[in-house]
Amino acid sequence: MRIKFLFLVLLLCQSVQAGALPKELKIIPRPAELKLTPGSLFLPGTITWFADDSIQQLDFLNFVNEWKTLPSKPGSMEGIAFTKGTRKRSFLRFELAKNQKLSEGYYEMVCDSSGIKICANNPGTFYALQSLLQIFLNHAQGQTLPYFVIRDFPRFSWRGMHLDVSRHFMPIPFIKKYIRQLALHKMNVFHWHLSDDQGWRIEIKKYPGLQNISSMRKESMFGHYNEQKFDGVSHGGFYTQSEIREVVAYAKALKVEIVPEIEMPGHAMAALAAYPELSCTGSSFSTATSWGVFDDVFCTKEPVFNFLQDVLTEIASLFPGTYIHIGGDECPKTRWKVCPSCQENIRNFNLKDEAQLQSWFIGRIEKFLAAKGKKIIGWDEILEGGLAENAAVMSWRGTSGGIAAAKMKHPVVMSPGSHCYFDHYQSDPSRSKIAIGGYNPVNHVYAYEPVPDGLSAEESSYILGAQGNVWTEYMYDFRDVERMAFPRLCALAEVVWTPSLRRDSVSFFSRMFAHEPQLINVFDVQSSLSAFSPVVKASPSADSTGIEISVGSVMTDLFPDWCTCTYSVMPLDPEEKSRSGSMVTYPCSLKTIIHKPVSVAPCIYVKGSTDCMETPVSEDVDVHFHDGCFRKLSAVPPKSPYFQGRKNNTLLDGEIAVLPRRDYQWNAWNQHQVALTVDMGKTDSLFSISPGFLSDEKNGIFTPDSIIFKISTDSINFSVRKIAYNDIPLRLKKPKKNNGSRPAVKTNIYRPIMKFENSIARFVVVEVYCNSANSTNSEPSNSIPWIFMDEIKIKTKRK
Repeated sequence: MRIKFLFLVLLLCQSVQAGALPKELKIIPRPAELKLTPGSLFLPGTITWFADDSIQQLDFLNFVNEWKTLPSKPGSMEGIAFTKGTRKRSFLRFELAKNQKLSEGYYEMVCDSSGIKICANNPGTFYALQSLLQIFLNHAQGQTLPYFVIRDFPRFSWRGMHLDVSRHFMPIPFIKKYIRQLALHKMNVFHWHLSDDQGWRIEIKKYPGLQNISSMRKESMFGHYNEQKFDGVSHGGFYTQSEIREVVAYAKALKVEIVPEIEMPGHAMAALAAYPELSCTGSSFSTATSWGVFDDVFCTKEPVFNFLQDVLTEIASLFPGTYIHIGGDECPKTRWKVCPSCQENIRNFNLKDEAQLQSWFIGRIEKFLAAKGKKIIGWDEILEGGLAENAAVMSWRGTSGGIAAAKMKHPVVMSPGSHCYFDHYQSDPSRSKIAIGGYNPVNHVYAYEPVPDGLSAEESSYILGAQGNVWTEYMYDFRDVERMAFPRLCALAEVVWTPSLRRDSVSFFSRMFAHEPQLINVFDVQSSLSAFSPVVKASPSADSTGIEISVGSVMTDLFPDWCTCTYSVMPLDPEEKSRSGSMVTYPCSLKTIIHKPVSVAPCIYVKGSTDCMETPVSEDVDVHFHDGCFRKLSAVPPKSPYFQGRKNNTLLDGEIAVLPRRDYQWNAWNQHQVALTVDMGKTDSLFSISPGFLSDEKNGIFTPDSIIFKISTDSINFSVRKIAYNDIPLRLKKPKKNNGSRPAVKTNIYRPIMKFENSIARFVVVEVYCNSANSTNSEPSNSIPWIFMDEIKIKTKRK
């Protein structure tokens, strides 16, 4: 697959060079200003250079050292050497920008008959050299460069990427490689997630148990979480303080600040494995082997603060940057509610509840670090119970946390799961290696706007920037990390660097896939094929008697001349499927109308190649036409922002969800009850209603306790029918004998059918009730379930 990908990308680049794509320097992120002028500059065999400023000299010498060690360069550039010259006679000249008001990171670069001149502030020279490196790799095939003028500067001050090494440990050489890619794309923050339930990854001299015990777990999960399978293989690793200093120095030379994260008060199982006295119960613990959230967290008693302050003292001495990330997310209060020490703190400090206790906990840590000249940043849960005085907020649960913090005049880094979580699928899950879930393709990342609507100009100034997050539960080695991070890292880099008015998807993808061979061949970075991943598109036919089907991808939509596809349509009915000629193949430019259940299997091609980009899957997407397709739908309450589906009309688009779960096929609610209303547009003879529900109890997703169907001609007077609790087969209702626990039922999809025997109706209402995540009608619970729904099939007559 890797060889095939290299070949196809090279074909792509040949197409670019042939003039099929816009003429533009292939630089990512796109410069703020770029002008190509007539003429070209010949590159001599020996490039002379000159710089007065010592920092500019050091930046360039680092550039030369890297150039020498690159494993692959354009053939015409292989023999190029660099030597120091004089101010007046050097081919490559550096000057310090004199204007002190220019943005930090500003640079100008001019290529003309006199050579190349770079005028910049610090770290602008470094960023200019990253652009020059890309220009050399992408545009020096004939040992000439086009004349150009670049003026460039970053849009945001926080241009970050995160990496979780707790779930799966990553070796030092890869950490450096990862940081190098951040720097190449002008990102300047590396958020290093060093502790969690599944592993502690940094040496702490005062507490050797952290590296001797907490850094190891006896086994790891594999496969989907709900399968609860384990590999039986121990996993671990930690970084010595000497290695940390080495990485920090390396990052500093690349203008990247490292923000370490030590999780507190939750996600502490690994630390408790070595020091159980830091918990509320003092029980025996092991480093967690499964993913998820655990009730056992750091207690709020005084010895815990002594421990954390000792740890943070060593952390602060290792990382010279401004911020230390203290986590603060997903901290259950279960143990705190019954812990005498925690309850005593609530009373002694006049706190309202456990949420305020967490705020008090974070506030103590904030004050301690402030005395050491450090600022804290935490996930948006640190807003709950009150935000610490000088805390910055990383908004991951949508944008509301970031908006609230900005309105409170606190610094904010936007990192919503919808656009910035790179552990989510970026293409069809059936063709992808396992991921945690979600759907976040590269074009979705590129469309992200970090400054939320609804903020004033002053409030917007508190948005420091944005960050991509790479959680490694399902990334077993560094190749998996690369595959999930790229090309989404490149897209986000442009989002946080380039002025919003300069962002353009056609430009980005043309540059990206000219840039791609350099990532693979020069930097040995594996990248995903997600932009080529086909997507089935469905819309109502012109006469509303069927569904219009077509297929495309990011690349086929943007560049149809050299990236095309075909798709096959086959009936799902076994008898029809067996007939000769039942499968029909169409080019992606041709649309077809379907009136019956079919499977759609697409295949992507690149011009010049007869090989298929993706392997066809026989039952790729199931599409069913029914009379409710694309009708008006409303939901109370609104669907969760985390599960919006891929289309505006996910529940009435004819696409039937399949397993394993593809999140873009579902809408979801974290609620006890939901009401959905469909306006059919006219009164008709109704035959049946059939919604779809996901049952996945290990992930907190439950089929309903009851479903009420209502139909009406006027939306005032309704005929009502109900599917009761005892008639829903996928809901586990009673614990096993002599066992208070309820083992979760197997993941499945429940599709009840309610028949109305030709009743007359225009409005259809489906009311869903789910008492709790672990409830029965007689055993209520306070936990709130997830309700996942897919297609609501509505038929107005027998078919």
